[in-house]
Amino acid sequence: MSDKKSRTFPLKRGEIESMMGIANEYVPKADRILRDHYSGVICLSSFTLSKVCMIHYYCHSLKTFIEKNFDTKHLAEGEAFEAHPQEVQQMAKIILTMANTKQDLAAQNIFLENQ
Repeated sequence: MSDKKSRTFPLKRGEIESMMGIANEYVPKADRILRDHYSGVICLSSFTLSKVCMIHYYCHSLKTFIEKNFDTKHLAEGEAFEAHPQEVQQMAKIILTMANTKQDLAAQNIFLENQ
């Protein structure tokens, strides 16, 4: 019986840094929306408020996951991480949830790009 090789997926340094960049970009934007809501500048419905909080949470989750599992400082620009399927699946789940939440916010006329 032959040993099955564990399947991995190559993730380049630039791809990881791009995901980290998105998370780093959205956290301060969500912070500004939350600050404006709690200081009375804007009034968000409970649904919209929960979606802004979700964006904040998932951005931090993605950053934490990447920092814990991928050390980009010690990887040359052309090299790639060998990510396990569970790691790829977890990142994809977080990113898809962020995208869906961002669409929910857009439906409420909250656009993170404009913050």
